[in-house]
Amino acid sequence: MADYDVSTCLFHGGKVSSGGESAWELARQSFCGSPNASEKEWAWRFENAPDGTCVALVTDSDQRVVSRVLGTRKLTLLDGESVFFIRVFDLYNDFEQRQGLARARSLKQCGEAFARSFGGRAPEGHPVIYGVPTRRAHRFGLRHLRWEILRSEAVLRVGPRGLLGPAAPGVEVEEIDRFSDEVDGLCERVGQGRGAVLVRDAARLNHLFCERPGANYTIAAARCNGQLAGYCVYSEGTLCDWIVAPDAMDVAAALCVWGDERARSEGKDGLAASFPESSPEWLLFQRLGFWIHAGDAYTVFRSFHKPYIMSWLFSHWYYTPADID
Repeated sequence: MADYDVSTCLFHGGKVSSGGESAWELARQSFCGSPNASEKEWAWRFENAPDGTCVALVTDSDQRVVSRVLGTRKLTLLDGESVFFIRVFDLYNDFEQRQGLARARSLKQCGEAFARSFGGRAPEGHPVIYGVPTRRAHRFGLRHLRWEILRSEAVLRVGPRGLLGPAAPGVEVEEIDRFSDEVDGLCERVGQGRGAVLVRDAARLNHLFCERPGANYTIAAARCNGQLAGYCVYSEGTLCDWIVAPDAMDVAAALCVWGDERARSEGKDGLAASFPESSPEWLLFQRLGFWIHAGDAYTVFRSFHKPYIMSWLFSHWYYTPADID
């Protein structure tokens, strides 16, 4: 590896960490030159990420990127304290030059540099790095980058008997174009008592669902007596995000009825959702008539701070498909 250089940088708020300007520009060029990538996606996902982007690169003597790891930071409440997790989005290896993942020595070095530079205890480091890799990247990470499997993501789908939830005459559901500041208080209340939950507020939610290039999301807000009581984000038959107090079954039922009707109007068999098995939503949705189906995605992670190991994260971390997308 003597002919290769390893570099890392952090980009946040329009500024790159000291000495990282070249790495940031090389990362942009290599990402935008990849199949199915674009400048618009780069700007949205990485350059405008609300909490910043972490980069690790391996480059050759011609400044060509041969391996790359990109992850976005996520403000998280962890046992009531504000920290940052990192969601790894991009794990790249130049297959032509490096002969794929089976011999990806440079990618291993890149991943190790990423973990060394950004992993660690808060506030200086990021206590958890996570992602939902492809099967090939999944095997590579388990073998070479000390990843662990958190869970196989099961899917909840409305069963053949339809929704079983109670009527909710006092709940009004409306579709909205964007989130307003009133969602901040709702997310804060619903997040209380969760061991770990990614922070949601109007700015982050609008970036995620309203400003994404080519996005096809629909937002539904539920109100009781005029007050915001919950919301869900829907896309192509699936609930992508969900914030409702676990004991507000009438609100949950009203939003599920809205989502199921929307899914069936689009020709879907019914509404789908996904939650950690340890969350109250897992049982709530089954009470509402959802059945459990096997999924094909695996969430993996690496922890840098005890006691936030696999057993703790499995039991205490609440997330939705939007958090691992």
